[in-house]
Amino acid sequence: MNKKVFNKNIISFYIAFIFITIASSLPHSVLTVLLFQKGLSLSQIMIVQAVYSLAILLSEYPSGLLADIYSKKNLFIISKFFLILMFILVLCGKNIVVMSIAWFFYGISSALDSGTIDAEIINDLKTLNQENKVSKFISNTNRFNFISLLIGSTIGSWIYYRIGIRFYFISILLTLLSILIIQIFYLEHSKMSRPNDSNALTGMLKQINSGITELKGSFDLKLMIALTFVSQFFFQTHYQIWQALFLFKRFNKKTFFIYYIIFQLISFIAYSIPFSSRSINKQKQTLFKCRGIDNDNWSY
Repeated sequence: MNKKVFNKNIISFYIAFIFITIASSLPHSVLTVLLFQKGLSLSQIMIVQAVYSLAILLSEYPSGLLADIYSKKNLFIISKFFLILMFILVLCGKNIVVMSIAWFFYGISSALDSGTIDAEIINDLKTLNQENKVSKFISNTNRFNFISLLIGSTIGSWIYYRIGIRFYFISILLTLLSILIIQIFYLEHSKMSRPNDSNALTGMLKQINSGITELKGSFDLKLMIALTFVSQFFFQTHYQIWQALFLFKRFNKKTFFIYYIIFQLISFIAYSIPFSSRSINKQKQTLFKCRGIDNDNWSY
């Protein structure tokens, strides 16, 4: 892959990533308000969030195997169709069953998306002997994620009280645009040949066995998985409870986006706390290994 094509791939990913993040974050600062208006109680909202976490738990490992076997570009696009399905169900649904299905699709989308195009770009940078640019790529992605979350949640809060739940049509449009950008402008460095079913099954079983063996022998990997589950429980609960609490305390719901921004700023500061380079490299190696990124001789 020549440098020009590769740079276009990175730019295409950045733009698609920004659109997707804004599309997903539009309801963030009004989500509990929205679900209350859908007729859900707080306990039912917590069930919906549990379904989302369950979907991620069930889908994360299989999605990693699929990313190793099939085209990462295609898997990325498929994940966005699951996201669109989620948006449509939220638009049309009015009970806990439909909302649970919607958030289950959301969880599948999140799991399928991890370790796809972003992982491929990192691996390509290493293949092209540009390891020094990996850190910049990750930093840019995190920066765009932070800015897009703030933009999406702020815009979403403003337009929700003007057009209501119809702002999900904007989410669908942005997601479709991201799919088109990746489909048209992102060029995979090699043609992925679709394996036949027997080879694919054999490969998946082999990787499952290898993954289980590695998990048994790695304390760091067990710890990371445990911390992931705990953090999911804490953050997903927090995202729902704070809005319900503020509604109970009669805070102005139209100002919720301000508190959301404050929470994001606190998270940004927390993630900016420096640690020893040795500790960071070790954690990154383990994380990237989980997400299907080649981490041989990883150091930066």
